[in-house]
Amino acid sequence: RVLKEEHSQRGDRLALQAEQLERLQVDRDRHASAANFERELMREKLYEVQEEHDRCEEEFAQQTEKRDMVQADAESRLVQASSERQLLRDELQNLQALHEALREQLAQQAEQKEML
Repeated sequence: RVLKEEHSQRGDRLALQAEQLERLQVDRDRHASAANFERELMREKLYEVQEEHDRCEEEFAQQTEKRDMVQADAESRLVQASSERQLLRDELQNLQALHEALREQLAQQAEQKEML
């Protein structure tokens, strides 16, 4: 009878331990499933961030290229304007010299007329 009771108590303890083990396994599986779900969400978020990063890099490259083109165009226009300004200065000097020569010629003609 004592053996029977001890055997029964051992059986009860084993059944209790089996229940606890089963609950632990269920908890472990639930946590593993949640961890896998979170890991998948993080992976998706990482892909989204990488895609956004790639888009930003592409946009930055385009903006840089556009800026460089605008800057090169501005520099080219500046050189062209400087050349045109120099040509206009040269032309102005030539016209001033011509004007002075014509003025002198008119003055000489006026003198010659007076002499006549």
